[in-house]
Amino acid sequence: MESERTALSEELDGVEARLEEDAQRLRLYRILAERHRHVSALACQSAEGHLDSMDRLARHEREKRAARRRLARLETSPATQGTR
Repeated sequence: MESERTALSEELDGVEARLEEDAQRLRLYRILAERHRHVSALACQSAEGHLDSMDRLARHEREKRAARRRLARLETSPATQGTR
């Protein structure tokens, strides 16, 4: 009877140890998931800012090209040919 109690106690100790390990693992996974969400949010904000900057630069470059074309047309127009 005592040996059965000892065996049962040892088995329960093992179950308890596994439950504690699983609880610790679950806490770790929750922490990692929260960190992942936070990092993902930062990455999205960074990417959004980068895309906004790229869009501003592209618009600026288009405006510069359009201004150069207008200037080139003015320089080659018949009205300006006699002024040189």
